[in-house]
Amino acid sequence: MSGNKVYFPCKSSDYDKEKFGFGYSPSVNGCPVREGFRLTRPWEKFTIEVRDGILPDFLTTELNLPVCSGRMKQTVEEHCFNAEDVDWLPVNVDDGYATTEYCILHVPRYIFAVIDPEQSDRNRNIFFSPHFRQRAIRNRDIFAAETDTSTVYISETLKTALEKERLSGLGFGSPEAS
Repeated sequence: MSGNKVYFPCKSSDYDKEKFGFGYSPSVNGCPVREGFRLTRPWEKFTIEVRDGILPDFLTTELNLPVCSGRMKQTVEEHCFNAEDVDWLPVNVDDGYATTEYCILHVPRYIFAVIDPEQSDRNRNIFFSPHFRQRAIRNRDIFAAETDTSTVYISETLKTALEKERLSGLGFGSPEAS
């Protein structure tokens, strides 16, 4: 992994200002996606309904998982050193006018001991500000951690590539890395 910072994708700071929609999935009963773990049952494509706005490249949903447009998927595939570690789980996104295929970005295997518990801000097993071990991350541009089943982490290199594409709705948060 080039660069030494770790980020996670999240909604952009202008998400609400730009009137991007929010996705709901009323037909989903217990989404089987947990970052860092394989699916517990075969994937079944479902529909996410977007309300109150337009479709962005990075869609914020009640599922609290990264839901990406085809454009975002393509950028990740082109610029991610370990793109083969990503499963793209297809979903339909319905904005009331048309249905478009998006994907949930899923990393089915986590990196063991990627977080240094002694250096992290935490309360028991809840990490508020995880401190990542660069030795464990090595050359990965995208990964999951064993302590957080809803977050995908990315390298500075992949973040820069995603920013260059000016993907709508996409912002980044940054925990600590050593």
